[in-house]
Amino acid sequence: MSRLQALRKQLAAEATADAEAPTSLSDFAAASGSAAAAAAAGCAGAVTPVEEDTPRERKPTWLRISTPTGERRENLERLTTTVKKLNLATVCEEARCPNISECWGGKEGTATATIMLMGDTCTRGCYFCAIKTSHHPPPLDAAEPARVAEAIASWSLSYVVLTSVDRDDLVRAARAHPRFLPPPAAPAWRLRALCFAFSHPRLALVRAPC
Repeated sequence: MSRLQALRKQLAAEATADAEAPTSLSDFAAASGSAAAAAAAGCAGAVTPVEEDTPRERKPTWLRISTPTGERRENLERLTTTVKKLNLATVCEEARCPNISECWGGKEGTATATIMLMGDTCTRGCYFCAIKTSHHPPPLDAAEPARVAEAIASWSLSYVVLTSVDRDDLVRAARAHPRFLPPPAAPAWRLRALCFAFSHPRLALVRAPC
């Protein structure tokens, strides 16, 4: 048999297989479980039917997110309203954290908020982060520290975390950003600062007891 005859025979076999294969979605669905369909598709033995009565493994309790109710819901709504009213940014919202209702609502008995300083736009584009990125973010807001203090005073939280975006475009100008000071009448609360280059004297944006 010449090479031309062998090629013609192969093309004829492929045409026959194509003619017998399902031509529509309904045909494919009807034949998807048959051995003949698998053989026609050239994947005989590669597809294992799924048993319908196979029990699905449930998520562990620590991975489930419960809907906040009662006091937790009130805490969540109170913090959300204040953040929008004072035009503040939080890493919880900007990074689209799925656990925001647990922290803000106080699932473990302590409502916690994480405020993000220097706006909502970062100069770095980390692949794992959902925060907005720009090489030239808006200028710093001189009134932001005062609004942060006002928010913390109104929340009466037990624990507050301060973090910030990276502003590589303002290494020198960031030193002029007003420092945050806790309000004089602030209740007993704990503060944790997670600011970038916090030990650098030029970038000391926060001065508060921890």
